[in-house]
Amino acid sequence: MRYFLPILFRYSSLILQFLVVVLITRRLEKEEAGVYFEIFGIINATYFLFGAGFPDGLVRFVAHADATGKREEIRSLIGRSALMSAVLAAAAILIGVAVGLVFEGPLITRAVIATTAAWWFCYGATFFASQILVATGRSSLGAFFFYPAMNIALFVTSVPYLLLAARPTLELTLAAAVGGGILCAGASSICAVLATFSYPVSNNVRAQIAPVLRLGLPIGVSRLLQSCLYWIPVWAVGLWQGVAAAALFATASRLNVAIAAVMAAIRFTIRPTIVRLAARDDWAGIGREGQRTATVATVTAVVATLGAVTLGPPVIAFVFGEPYRDSAWILAILMVGTLGECVGGAVDEILKMTGRAGLVLRLLATTVAIETALVVAFSHLGLMATAATQAVVFVGMYGTMLWIVKRRDGTWVGATARPSKFRSLFVG
Repeated sequence: MRYFLPILFRYSSLILQFLVVVLITRRLEKEEAGVYFEIFGIINATYFLFGAGFPDGLVRFVAHADATGKREEIRSLIGRSALMSAVLAAAAILIGVAVGLVFEGPLITRAVIATTAAWWFCYGATFFASQILVATGRSSLGAFFFYPAMNIALFVTSVPYLLLAARPTLELTLAAAVGGGILCAGASSICAVLATFSYPVSNNVRAQIAPVLRLGLPIGVSRLLQSCLYWIPVWAVGLWQGVAAAALFATASRLNVAIAAVMAAIRFTIRPTIVRLAARDDWAGIGREGQRTATVATVTAVVATLGAVTLGPPVIAFVFGEPYRDSAWILAILMVGTLGECVGGAVDEILKMTGRAGLVLRLLATTVAIETALVVAFSHLGLMATAATQAVVFVGMYGTMLWIVKRRDGTWVGATARPSKFRSLFVG
């Protein structure tokens, strides 16, 4: 049940996001819709860098302090990290606005730049608050704010505007999105403050936050690189094969991400458990936890792959239109990579939460470089070759991580064929 709720939250919110996307494409001009999605993509790829890694670092250090009986350090850890994160976020926004002004034009107006900056801040603040909730043992609430809550808020504020406005504009659509972002950031921040106040006050403790940053920064950059793994093929297709081909590939890519959301939801909530088990040097427990979560994600991926091959073409044609029918075959190839990711399960989080975030960062950077080189080399072979490139690099990356943990720690943390692992996911 611990992971069932985050998975349910993730998929419920994806439905809401899908409805918003449909309205965006139908109610905005095509060019405005394109700018909206570009902005949305930039925000979703970069908001993990809010606080330059402090949010991710807090998950490990707060959970460790709690597990080792140093609860009096936790308020200081969170408070000092929050202050530094706010300063770093302000600097990031100033840089982003400066870059946006360089591209100012008929569609990229100053109002668009300002609302983009505000929306990014809302995403980042919500992310920071959700990390505090996860770190303080409120994993389900943290998982809710990390992903579903923002989509719910976006749905509540954007849908009425898009439906009721005589002629929706890009600027006001973004403003409506910011309104939802403020609601979500405010609610999550209140919950995070209440969670922080549950720990004792100690005026004599001044927690060191430099280690938090050293751990968290590589994790934040890793999130950025991992997001780029999904977007590089889409950008490459648009560059070399045209926007029509990019639309076809992007449709398959977004559906693939929706299927991979099972593993994403599990990764977000499993980290404090890994930290607590690692603090006791319980690698047998880490192995059991990793196996059972990877197993259910793998079963889901197998079922989804079979569905993409058998029912995908008619279903995709019905939902997105006949021109998108071939996205089903692209999706089927991309799902091979997602299957490899699910077999690996939470192996990347296990490495990060046991002091090897730098190793994960190097692996991701290498994988991004390899994917970019392969996409460029084989772009002339068409969409299927590009999809195969993404699938190959995902399988290779997660296979390498599993091998490293097995070799160095003597524990298998990937999927297993034992049915008990699937059942225990929902009752453990």
